[in-house]
Amino acid sequence: MKSIKLFVIAIALILAFSVNLVMAQETFDSTAAEEEGYWYSRYNLGNLVMRSGMGETFMPDMQMMMMVMKMVDADFDPMQKGMYGDGDHPMPPANASLLQSVYKSGLPYYVQKVDVDDFGTQKWNPASFDQTLTGLANGYTIIKEVEWAKQFHVDEHFGLPTDNFGAQWRFVGSALVMEAKMQVMRFHDNMEKYDLSGGGDYVMLWAISDLGNALEQSHLLYSRSNRYKDLEASAMILMAADTLFDNDKGYRLAHH
Repeated sequence: MKSIKLFVIAIALILAFSVNLVMAQETFDSTAAEEEGYWYSRYNLGNLVMRSGMGETFMPDMQMMMMVMKMVDADFDPMQKGMYGDGDHPMPPANASLLQSVYKSGLPYYVQKVDVDDFGTQKWNPASFDQTLTGLANGYTIIKEVEWAKQFHVDEHFGLPTDNFGAQWRFVGSALVMEAKMQVMRFHDNMEKYDLSGGGDYVMLWAISDLGNALEQSHLLYSRSNRYKDLEASAMILMAADTLFDNDKGYRLAHH
């Protein structure tokens, strides 16, 4: 009798699990897939370009960082700490590893105990890095940085500098643009060190053009302004795109 009761309970649990599984599958629609993609895209990019150390790193100029924070937050005051003004202010992450170039590959394994508030503890295992510089790795990274920077500039979602929300993510958007600029200039000055095979030349052309275009717009999509606007940098970057296009066209004509 006891065994029959246990059997009935087991069947009931299996049926309940099956019903829950079906319901979960039915609720995973295109909207859920879009939201999942949104968050995983943010996680992957942030870990690569601000934590991993998988590339050549650089230290940003602190005076420039202060200017950026004032640009994204109207009442930012570097002399203040804690709660002041509207209470929403950007905070640079501790020990971030910003990249001026991206290595070909690496394994996302941590080498020390992780402190979520200290980006320096979230570096990947450097022994796993393939330090080859490729157009594919750098180009796709730049494209993703630029496109996410545009997302963090959407007024209704991440606010204006005068709003009391979104300051940190507006700051992250500016940091992504700063990294993309560094990566394009690093590529332009050391083009011979990059493997542009497998379509890497086209991906880099796409990336450089995307950044140059974003920097010259008077306002970005879904925004009333463009905090990233930098006409001098845009002209230099679009010139780099022309140089890459001419070099690539000459190479292909010579080999066909």
